[in-house]
Amino acid sequence: MELDHGKQVGIAIRVVLDMQSDCIRLFHDLDRALNELRPLLGNLVTTGLSTSINASKLYISQWLFRLYASKVANHRVLGVNICIHDHPTNRFEEPLFVVANVGYDPATPDRQEELQRSWDPWSAFLDWNEDRCYGKALAVSPKRATIQSIVVAAVPLYSIASLDIALQTIDLVGRP
Repeated sequence: MELDHGKQVGIAIRVVLDMQSDCIRLFHDLDRALNELRPLLGNLVTTGLSTSINASKLYISQWLFRLYASKVANHRVLGVNICIHDHPTNRFEEPLFVVANVGYDPATPDRQEELQRSWDPWSAFLDWNEDRCYGKALAVSPKRATIQSIVVAAVPLYSIASLDIALQTIDLVGRP
């Protein structure tokens, strides 16, 4: 039996909602597993969603993020990005799990810098780096002056079948 277009769209929406729910559960699991680190930016996990009818951007989150730092220093950060889409550029075909160990300038960041840091794993893997192979730690030359060093790794999101696999990917780049 064929599904009509409306039902197919309904199924696709439910799949995206389930994926986002799974991602939030993963962040909660990482919060517990990375107990030597503390999440930065409170409960913020995405930015940039417009509420205007005049918006040129889509209303589906492009990415979700979580930033972790040691309990004593904010300038060594583990960034976790779940890259959902890159419309209209389409630099990746499926959602990605991207992690980065980033050393920042130790000066206290302003709010704009704090929010910019959430994009650094995405940018390091997709923009600042030519080698986009999965499952490998890549030392990347940073393109922002506040970054002293960055090591990034990425895998397809759906390869993260357990917390252990997520932690193995994080261990590729190391913890701050």
